[in-house]
Amino acid sequence: MDSEFVDAGHTSADKAAALGEQQRSAFVSRDGEKVDVETIHRFVEQLEEQAGLGDEELGSIVGEVEQRQETFARLLGELPDLDSDQVEFVLRNVFATRGRRDEIVEALGVEGFNEAADDLLSGDGTVAERVDRFCARLDGIDERVRWTLASELLHLSDPETYHLWTRWMWNPESRTGAVPLMTMADVDLDGDSPGETYVAVGEAVARLNERTDEMGFTPEVVDGPLGTDVAMATVHAVYTYLVLGMRMTKEFTQAIPDHDEYVRRLLGVQELHEQRTARAGPPGGGP
Repeated sequence: MDSEFVDAGHTSADKAAALGEQQRSAFVSRDGEKVDVETIHRFVEQLEEQAGLGDEELGSIVGEVEQRQETFARLLGELPDLDSDQVEFVLRNVFATRGRRDEIVEALGVEGFNEAADDLLSGDGTVAERVDRFCARLDGIDERVRWTLASELLHLSDPETYHLWTRWMWNPESRTGAVPLMTMADVDLDGDSPGETYVAVGEAVARLNERTDEMGFTPEVVDGPLGTDVAMATVHAVYTYLVLGMRMTKEFTQAIPDHDEYVRRLLGVQELHEQRTARAGPPGGGP
């Protein structure tokens, strides 16, 4: 599988096929509408049937996402004075950089990473300018890794101010992801630089964040910017399984993770979940 999971299609025709509809026009903006609430609702309706993801499991995932964010926020608050172990922790716990941490440290050094991350979070200029400067410092590293890391650091430092942007949300190369899945076909997600694209994606995510109470999730469970992250990952998972079910063999679809693991991996909390599960011990309180 792709290192960052399947990039499912997002065109109106793909959405219609996945949902068993024929009218492509159903996904075209009407009267300035940007969030495709009807389509989101139809994906959410399949959660229990297809994925078995009820409020309890979704609430657990949201809690793990919140715990991860709090851990990162405390750590990033120590910039620009992270030591080598702390830098390694940051890079190991961002999905896109997990396998690239040695490459990044070699390119920047610990001090260079501190300077780049500190400038990203609290330097001069607009967020777009800071994202572009951060990516420029990582010249030679895969561009997708650069902007994903920038986005993760911003979002994890302050999710109320900065949104998330990862490949599963919007991949400019394949033009696929959860954001176009959940918005109308005429929503513009393009920019002339990583920073500009980050801002464009953020405008769409902000609209989604305003409408989570209309998506079919329980508002008390999926709430706020981190809840929106979980909503996007969940819709992406349900849609991906629908598309794979139409296009791939049964043996292939059985080889991909269950929905809860898929969502946790997209959100970077699967390792945390495994650690928590191990600490809790087997059901029934056995030795």
